[in-house]
Amino acid sequence: MSEENELDYQLYLIKSVLADCIDKLGMSKNRAAFLLYYDISAEDSHEIDKLFAEISFKDEVISFADFQKELNERLSLPLAEKVVKEMLQAYKEYFPVAIGKIKL
Repeated sequence: MSEENELDYQLYLIKSVLADCIDKLGMSKNRAAFLLYYDISAEDSHEIDKLFAEISFKDEVISFADFQKELNERLSLPLAEKVVKEMLQAYKEYFPVAIGKIKL
């Protein structure tokens, strides 16, 4: 196994242990924990941040359904409704204005 593959495998194991710890301790996820838990790529994380920033600067509110549709169009893999709702909780301190404009 090459060194790069070995590092990828070790990173996978670390993320798995972290996810298990979060679950077993019943910890609420902040932004960083959410991104690690669901293995969100840096590119997708950037797209999430851009979408929240755009919502923050607009004067109108957005429905949850429209938000989820817009989000999933930008991501490499779509997120289920449950995961998107969890993401809103995780991001509420990071993007409070945007989260307040998304109506569940």
